[in-house]
Amino acid sequence: MIFPCPFRISAQFGFSPRKDFKLSQYVLEDKNSVELCDNIEFGKDGQPYYVAGPNDNVEYIMRQLESKAGEENFKYLYRSDECFHEAQD
Repeated sequence: MIFPCPFRISAQFGFSPRKDFKLSQYVLEDKNSVELCDNIEFGKDGQPYYVAGPNDNVEYIMRQLESKAGEENFKYLYRSDECFHEAQD
């Protein structure tokens, strides 16, 4: 099952599902029959938390989060060619 909450949360920061995500309507439950997921915590320490995937455009995503959430208002973990980068508390 895919929860709708991550998509609602990510939309607040200007992100949307891939264009082909609409094809999932044929395999996912009707969104009106899915229980609300208010009891599931997303992010880290009350802030958005981005963990970069191998095919992510890290520069774009970081700029988007800085623009929408603010520079100090999200956590992240990504790897560059040299090392791992993680937000410090």
